[in-house]
Amino acid sequence: MRRATSLLFIIESRTAHLADRSRRKTEIFATEQGSEARELEFLEAFSAGREPPLRPTIQNLELFAPQWALLVPDNPALRAAVAHLLGEKFAFTRDSVPRLRAALGLDDESVQAAYFRQYQKPLDSLFSTRVDIGARLSWMWAALMNRLESFSPFWTVFAVTVAFSLSQAFLALPTGLAAVGPLAGVTIVFLVGFINVLTMACMAEACARNGDVRYGKGFLGTLVAEYLGREGSYLYSIATFIRTFLVALAGSLGFGITLAAFTTMPATFWVVVLFGIEIFYLSRKFGTTLNTMVLLTAVNLVLLVPIVGLALAHADPANFMAPGWSLSELASFRPSLLQLVFGVTIMLFIGHVGVIQCARVVLPRDPSGRSLIQGSIAGTCFLTGLFIVWLLAVNGAVSPQELAKEAGTALAPLAEKFGVGVRLLGILIVTLLIGVSCLKVSDILFKLVAERIPSRVKINIALPRRRA
Repeated sequence: MRRATSLLFIIESRTAHLADRSRRKTEIFATEQGSEARELEFLEAFSAGREPPLRPTIQNLELFAPQWALLVPDNPALRAAVAHLLGEKFAFTRDSVPRLRAALGLDDESVQAAYFRQYQKPLDSLFSTRVDIGARLSWMWAALMNRLESFSPFWTVFAVTVAFSLSQAFLALPTGLAAVGPLAGVTIVFLVGFINVLTMACMAEACARNGDVRYGKGFLGTLVAEYLGREGSYLYSIATFIRTFLVALAGSLGFGITLAAFTTMPATFWVVVLFGIEIFYLSRKFGTTLNTMVLLTAVNLVLLVPIVGLALAHADPANFMAPGWSLSELASFRPSLLQLVFGVTIMLFIGHVGVIQCARVVLPRDPSGRSLIQGSIAGTCFLTGLFIVWLLAVNGAVSPQELAKEAGTALAPLAEKFGVGVRLLGILIVTLLIGVSCLKVSDILFKLVAERIPSRVKINIALPRRRA
């Protein structure tokens, strides 16, 4: 039993390390310092015989069974003992763990006979006939995450580009461009989208040509420093910080103003609530993974479809011909032009920071880099089309005069026009899209600062004498 306990500890430690490394690989804006510190935590815990920093679940053991199967010796009695310990620790059905059964050889007659000799009951008794609702949800979530990870390289890049770049700014796009008119607004969005298609392609090619990124070890700060030097890296970090901060500020204001229009609580209350959630989120070091973002983005797009369909069905053609700024106002280049037009459209495309995280996942599977470049271009083109459709749908349903009066997103005037159904969908979209987007950008801001703060990396690990 002691050998079985030791073997299970090794298996769980290996699984926890693989699960944590897989999560960090898809974590948004992972930093080199954080990855090194996490690796040292696992090394120190394993060498000292302590529990790993991350407690593995039965879903993790099933997912990474092919990787830890090499640690299991060809000993039926030992395999049976490890299976017994797993059955006491976790509840799982036979059909839910095919990889684990193969890794331990639980379908072999020799292991089944050894299990019966040791415990006087058949091996099938360690499997549960049914699990509770919490376990079923955990297995469903794990299956969904595995499904997302099985996408082809192109579709992985496409999905991540859309998920990372779908900022909350597009909800305020119709109100921000109301003064210029819908046709001029569509032209501006198209031009900004075309520029971002080129810059995303250039960013993807830069990642594809970098050796560290190609082998999954590159980080944004290191990538920029290699191409532009230390000064260029600092400049890029400052520019990224300013833009991300503005996105966070605009998202917080939009969150508060929109929920204030839907509820009786003031906007200040909702902004304070969101700020408190962000502080708690950062203090707990949850982190946001690409798979979670893809799933939430898909939910948001599904919620957005009925609103867009309803707006297009009630579109008034006269609204599309509404005049915007006159030529004299455009020639004067007033500051309000920058505030209302470029302030919103520039915030629409924020996926450049996420290209390197996507490259770390895709390039090991497609070293040519074609999927990375083509997926980035396709995702940005899809977003440009989505923004244009949203702009036309809202402008068709709501007059430019009403949109120009709105200080927040376009969901409030749509809810006022179409009633309770749009109001409920709007609350869900604001909570999922703007709320999660604010958590995402707060995480990026935190890591941007942490990446530039000098820190002393712990390189010495205390090992117990003759027991390491």
